[in-house]
Amino acid sequence: RSTPTPVDLGTNMTASSVSAGGNTTCAVLNDGTLKCWGARIGDGSNTSSGTPVTVDLGTSVTATNVSVGAGHTCARLNYGYVKCWGTNSYGQLGTHSTSSYLLPVAGALGAVTSISAATSYTCSISNTGMLKCVGRNGYGQLGDGTTTNQIFPVMVDLGADMTASSVATGGSTTCAVLN
Repeated sequence: RSTPTPVDLGTNMTASSVSAGGNTTCAVLNDGTLKCWGARIGDGSNTSSGTPVTVDLGTSVTATNVSVGAGHTCARLNYGYVKCWGTNSYGQLGTHSTSSYLLPVAGALGAVTSISAATSYTCSISNTGMLKCVGRNGYGQLGDGTTTNQIFPVMVDLGADMTASSVATGGSTTCAVLN
């Protein structure tokens, strides 16, 4: 389309956070519901949807923000932890494996304040301001000083007494704003 097109999120629903990547778009709604459309939408199927589909995050669980990468999506939940789904070829879901998931699964990123999904890797900021990354690392994008892929999250050395307040990932680059 050459002009913006409204997306029907439901009656009295507005988006508080939106992320798009690869072939997927997701929105956190004003009531904490997470809806996704496109491919790999977290509904347990491999079918694409041209309309928003509610992602089942669990009983009494809502999303506070969402980040869509090239083939995977991660959502920060109301209790501070993360669930991810989609392609996991490099361990980018943080599940200590390379098995892909069609439904949201909890990984090993722990309690986070922020999450950012990219092309085959994911970075997050812990509640204490530590930056952790997991997945593909062919260009050193995980920030651990190597180019070795990681299925276990690695801590990024930000320097003495430094913590991260925000993180952004894209392609094969990671940037963080420090304290």
